[in-house]
Amino acid sequence: MSKKIALEIFQEIKKRNERVDNDSIPHSDDFVHHLNMAIGIEPAFARQLIKSLIEAHMIFAIEIVGEDRLSNIPKVEGYVECDLKTLRKLKLFFQDELIRLYESEHYKRVTYHQVVKEIMPIMNTLNNTPLGQVANKAIMMGELERMMEKNFEEYTEEWKSHHLNIEINKAASNSNEKKVINKTQTDNKIVIQENGNLNFDNGTGLKKYSSLISKNSNYPLARILKIYGIEFFFKAQIRRKQFAYLSQLVETGKFLHSKDLLSLREMIFDVKKKISKDPKLQELREDVFGLERAITHRLYFNKNLDAY
Repeated sequence: MSKKIALEIFQEIKKRNERVDNDSIPHSDDFVHHLNMAIGIEPAFARQLIKSLIEAHMIFAIEIVGEDRLSNIPKVEGYVECDLKTLRKLKLFFQDELIRLYESEHYKRVTYHQVVKEIMPIMNTLNNTPLGQVANKAIMMGELERMMEKNFEEYTEEWKSHHLNIEINKAASNSNEKKVINKTQTDNKIVIQENGNLNFDNGTGLKKYSSLISKNSNYPLARILKIYGIEFFFKAQIRRKQFAYLSQLVETGKFLHSKDLLSLREMIFDVKKKISKDPKLQELREDVFGLERAITHRLYFNKNLDAY
């Protein structure tokens, strides 16, 4: 039953994508409400099935509006079928729409790449504006297109079907369990939560974490990444609030690929949510947004990013 409903949700997303207009990418808030009213799916269950579709690489979720608690603006995602033909059509449409919106606001006609270059440094100020939403859609369609082309083996129908069964079974088995599951690694006492946050247990975890810090100055960065993995390295540096250092790595680090930068950007999204509650982060606000700009700039302007 869950799989049948998940496929029904997928078909609704696909149908909307095929329209190729301003409403062709369903927004998470309105879409979940639509599923509740039209199909009778409870919002929590709908989100769970949407997550299964994302994990099975049947759809992409892109951030259209970033959460801003100070302005009481919730995060809004958009859903797009993992299909190159669909991505390319939507990319061209939203690139043209971005040019049109920019021209209507600034009274000058420029190319798509010129628009992106001009608005990229101020993207955080465009959050939840028509221009900002269209820019996020246009930019992400191009990025997702490149990611699919590079990792095509993860987007075959066989891959999707196999992993959808796994994700649906997982969702069904966890439906009555707690949403957040803590898993403790016995070797270093790192607590990893389902939402991707990383916390260090008192004592042993910090000792292991200190080991990583010391190696920063004693070993080449490439060796550190090989030992710990790039995701752990990013999380360790974020915990130390080394945003300026990470910006330098993003700008100069040839070892970083687009999937690494996308992962780091997701971590920065989580950091931004905490700025209003953390005085130290407030002091480093410019460094946080500077890192976000560096990631976005490298993702969209370095065509040789995945050649290394």
